[in-house]
This record gives sequence, structure tokens and C-alpha cells, in this order.
Amino acid sequence: MARAKKSNKRSVKESMAVAAGVLVMLLMVLCTCVATSSNPDESQEGLLSIIGKLASAFADPENSSGYENMQLDNEKSKEAGKKADSSPLDEQLNNTIISSTKEEKKETPSMIYKAFEFLNIDGKECRREANILKEINSVANSVYSIFLERDKKLACIKKMYDNHNSEYELECVKLLAIGKEIRKYYSNPHNTTQIPENTCTEYDIKRKKVNAMHAEIDKLKKDATAENYAYEKAHSDKKELEKDMEKSRNASLEYHSQVLKTGEKLDQAMECKLHVLKAMYARNEMSCSLREKEKCFFAEIRDTRNSLGKIVKLHKDHMECINNLIAILTIRHSIQKDFISVADQVYSTYKAYDAIKNMYEKQEMYADMSVKILYKVEEALENIS
Repeated sequence: MARAKKSNKRSVKESMAVAAGVLVMLLMVLCTCVATSSNPDESQEGLLSIIGKLASAFADPENSSGYENMQLDNEKSKEAGKKADSSPLDEQLNNTIISSTKEEKKETPSMIYKAFEFLNIDGKECRREANILKEINSVANSVYSIFLERDKKLACIKKMYDNHNSEYELECVKLLAIGKEIRKYYSNPHNTTQIPENTCTEYDIKRKKVNAMHAEIDKLKKDATAENYAYEKAHSDKKELEKDMEKSRNASLEYHSQVLKTGEKLDQAMECKLHVLKAMYARNEMSCSLREKEKCFFAEIRDTRNSLGKIVKLHKDHMECINNLIAILTIRHSIQKDFISVADQVYSTYKAYDAIKNMYEKQEMYADMSVKILYKVEEALENIS
């Protein structure tokens, strides 16, 4: 009979020691989770509150029974805590074995009663965590709605831009055709008539300017070609990212970032194109003026006069076509500015949405862990009671 009582007494002591060890392990795991959080502020307030309560309950020197057992096993608990990141929570908790051989000065179940009391309190904390999750999810949904509205607006702007495509392309075809006729005219050696030097000062000045304009336009065209290549590269990258954008939020965020970059590259290419067209218009205007002066100077020579009349008309047609292209491109450039502005809003909104969803997922993980830990504590205490 005495042996049975002694065995029962030892069993109670061992159960209390195991419970204390489990609770210490739970504290170490919780501390590790919070310490590794990238933003352990208000979003983890519930977990920190739980840790504080458990710590005050099981690290109180006045609770001699639980405290002394916990002191003996402190080093083992720390070692288990260091492995918290690399081992699953269930494995850490289920493999926690703490033995105690020290005689207790006083046996008291106060630690157990406090633990049961904290189970109720921490249940409220878990419900609070659930409310936080609902609030975060609500904000995420609101931000995503804004994102969808802005993305829809972006699509409308893109449609407005595309509406000018056919008109722009038609003018480009006309421009190339007229330019070909002009080059054909100047390649004919019989069409190289010009007023003798020092006959007309204004004529000499303009002729030198036209020659300088050729080099300037060649440089502008090289810049425009480089910018257009950069745009085409960005556009190609955007198409590739678009294929995978539905796979994850990160992939979608990368795609929207590329949409913005592509829009900016197109804007730069359009600016270069406008510079080229304006320079071409100025050169045509001055060339037309020179040919008209030559037409007046050689008015008595019929063939020369007629030939110059044709090139003057070609220059004027070329100028009209260039002017039309400048007008269309200016409108498209303005639309593109709006596109970039809205694309930036779309990207920023989705980035905010992604950050909120990440916060939600972390908070959800902490909440799940809180519930899991409470179940483990309850299970350990049931074994004692």
C-alpha cells in the first residue's frame, strides 16, 4: 500500500514536471516565432500577450513547485528552443521529455489552476487574433477593388491609344512614299541646280543650315532607333511575364511593374520620334524655301523651272504629312502620359494589396500556432488533472 502511494506521488510529480517542461517549450517556440517576425509590432500583440501571461505564471519564484522543476530543466528547454526553426512544432512538443529528481519543498497545484485560468484568457486572445484577421482581410479586399478599378481605367486608356493606330500607320506609309520620291529627285544629277554662291546671302545661309540639319537628323534617328529597341525589349519581357502572372501574387506584381516600365520606354521612344519629325519638318521647310528661290532665279529656263516646281510640291506634301504625324503622335503621347500615371497607380495599389495579404498570411500562421499551442497546453494539463 505504501509502495502504491509512493508510486502515485512520484507519478504526480513526474506529470507536473512534464507539464512544466511542455509549457517552457511552448514559451520558447512562441518567442522564436515572434523574434523571427519581420514586423513584431501590433499585429503580434496577441501572441506577445500570451507569452507574457505564461511567463508570469510559470516563472514566478513564489510558485515553488512549478518554478523549481522549470529551473532544473531550463537548459534542456533552451536547447529545444534553438531547434524550433528547424523542427516542426508537433515534433518539438511531442518529443519534449523532462525528468526531475529533486525533492520538492512544498507540493502545490497553484500552477495548474493558474494554467487552467490562462486557457480561458488565451482563448479570448485567439478570438482577438481571428478579429484581426477579418480586419486585415477586409482591408485587402478594399485595396484589391481599387486595383481592379484602376486596371480597368488603364485598359480604357490603352484602347484610346490603339484607336489612333490605323490613322498613324496610314500617314507613315504616305510619309515613306513621298520621302522616296524626294530622294529620287535629288539623286538625279540634272536636278542639282543651285544659285551661284555670294549671289544671295540669305540663300547661302539657308543652304549651309540644311546641310547641317542632315547630320542632326541622322543623330536623332539613331537615338530614336535605340529607344525603340529598348521599348520592344521591354514589351517582349512584358509578354513573357504575362504568361505566368496568374501563378502567384509575386508573379502578378512583377508583371504590373513591367507594364509600367514598358509604358515609360514607349513614352521615351515617342519623344525621340517627335524630335525626329520636328527636325524633318524644319529641314523640309527650309529646303522648300531654297527650291522656291531657285525657281525664281531660273524662271527663264523652262525645264528647270518645272522640275523645281515638282520638288517644291513634294516638299510641301511631305511637310503636310509630317505635320499630321506630329499631331497624331502628340495626342498619343498625351494619352501615354495618362497611361503611365494610371499604370503607376495600378502597380502601387497591387503592391499594397500584396503587402496586406502577406501580413494576413503571417497573422493567420500566428493565430493557427496560438490555437495549436493552447491545445497542447490543455492536453498536458488534462494528463495532470
